[in-house]
Amino acid sequence: VAVADLLPERLDAAAREFGDVARYDHHRAMLQHESLDVVVVATLGLHHREPVVDAATAGVRGVYVEKPMATSLADCDAMIEACRSRRWAVVGPAMANANPNSATSWAGPAPSMRASKSTRR
Repeated sequence: VAVADLLPERLDAAAREFGDVARYDHHRAMLQHESLDVVVVATLGLHHREPVVDAATAGVRGVYVEKPMATSLADCDAMIEACRSRRWAVVGPAMANANPNSATSWAGPAPSMRASKSTRR
């Protein structure tokens, strides 16, 4: 178990809540030093693309993205493609469909990857 956050006070809070977990000041450092099976991306939606693509590139087989998955279809497509090309899974919650400012996509687990896009309402 590991946690990454740009804000030191959030890393300290994670240590208080979870005990002795590995803590990193950037997601790339965590991906470089840890062997992770699943990553949860819980940053602001505007910043989801980079950690998702980086996690897929690092070989993380499952990525869960908090809502909204992204703020543009281009970001959704890039995240899905990064995971699909490695046959990993990326999941974004359906609740983001209710947000007119978000674009969501979903890809199911490998090997039967499938994806669909919703458009803004």
